[in-house]
Amino acid sequence: MRISLLSVLCVILLPSCFILDDSPKFQVAETGLHYCMHEERGDVKPQVGDEIYYSMTVRRGNEALDSKHKKELMPLSPKKNPVLQAFKIMGLGDSMTIALFVDSLPKRMTNKFESGDTMFVDLKILDIRQKKDIDNELVNMRDKADRVRSHVRDHISEFIDGNLSYTETESGLRYIIEKIGNGKSAKNVKRVSLHYAGFLTNGKEFESTFRRGKAKAFYFDKRTQAVPGFTEGLKLLTAGSKATLIIPHNLAYGKNGRGPIPPESDIVIYVELLEVY
Repeated sequence: MRISLLSVLCVILLPSCFILDDSPKFQVAETGLHYCMHEERGDVKPQVGDEIYYSMTVRRGNEALDSKHKKELMPLSPKKNPVLQAFKIMGLGDSMTIALFVDSLPKRMTNKFESGDTMFVDLKILDIRQKKDIDNELVNMRDKADRVRSHVRDHISEFIDGNLSYTETESGLRYIIEKIGNGKSAKNVKRVSLHYAGFLTNGKEFESTFRRGKAKAFYFDKRTQAVPGFTEGLKLLTAGSKATLIIPHNLAYGKNGRGPIPPESDIVIYVELLEVY
C-alpha cells in the first residue's frame, strides 16, 4: 500500500524545521509542492527570463547524496519541474527545502532511493541575473563572434600564404597561443569550461559558442565527443589562455567529414579556455 507523502515525512529523518511537533510544518504550494522555508529575506524575486544561480543539495533523510551549484533560466511556466516551482516562491538569498515523493520522479533522478522514499532538496538562491543584462551580454557576445571570425580569417590567409608563425606537434596539429593564461593547466584534468569557434579553411564558420552566447563544458572522457586534434590542443593550454588550432583532417573528421564539414577537410578552431576544474 502506498504511504502518503506526509506520513513518510513524519517517520524519517527530517530537516530541523520539521522535527518537533511545535516547529513550522512543510507548506503546500498551489502547484502541490511541499516546501519548508528556512530563510526569507524578501529581496529581489526572479522574473521570467532571469538567470538564477543557486546551490542544491539532494538528501535521503539527513544523508547528503549530491551537492552542486547550478544556473537556470526562469521560464514562463515551471510545468512539472519542482525546483523551478520553488523559485516561483523564493527570492534572492532565500533558502528552502522541498520534499518529493520519489515514485513520482523519473528513474534517472532516483537511482539512490528506494520506492516509497522521500527525496529532500535543499535550495538557496545565490544570485539573480536580470534578463536585460543577459540580452545585453548576448549582443556583446555576437559582436565578439564577428571579431573572432575576422581574426581567424586573417590567420587562414596568412597560413595559406605561408606567412603564419605557429608551433606544430608530432601529430601534425598546428597551434598559435594568442594569450597565455595564468591559471591551472588542462593537461591532466577531467573538465574545463570554454568558448570556441570552428571554421573551414575557406573561412566559413560552422560553429560558435560566442554566437550562441553560452560557454561550453568540455569533459575529457566519452561525455564530450570531440575530434582528437581539439582534445590535444586543449591539453596544451592553461585557464585564461586563448589559442587558434589548425587541425589536419586526420585529426578532425577524417575522410568522411561530418555535417557541414566536407570529407578530408582541415579545420581551424579558435578557443578561449575559461576555467579548468
